[in-house]
Amino acid sequence: MRFVTALVLSLVCSVCSAQSAHDYAAEMNRTRVFRHDPNWRGAEVIYMSSGVATEQSARRWWMNSPAHRRLLQSGSITEIACVGNYCVGRGQGFIGGRKRRGW
Repeated sequence: MRFVTALVLSLVCSVCSAQSAHDYAAEMNRTRVFRHDPNWRGAEVIYMSSGVATEQSARRWWMNSPAHRRLLQSGSITEIACVGNYCVGRGQGFIGGRKRRGW
């Protein structure tokens, strides 16, 4: 039963991270403000492209930065979403100091 519970919670957390990554990438694209989300309490990497951002271009850029590479290789970043010129990678975390719904 513990395994099933952990698996379900892991899937819920993954959906929350994916949705929040997409939402924040969309917000940066809309506002054209490039900065880390001050309300996210978890692993986060962000990327801005001069053209249309892709996950491949973001990963390539992050892998050329030692700190970003460590986050990606540690497994802390589980979801990546790109909207327009921006990509956001996130792992399980908290919004506004509170756990996301379903965690």
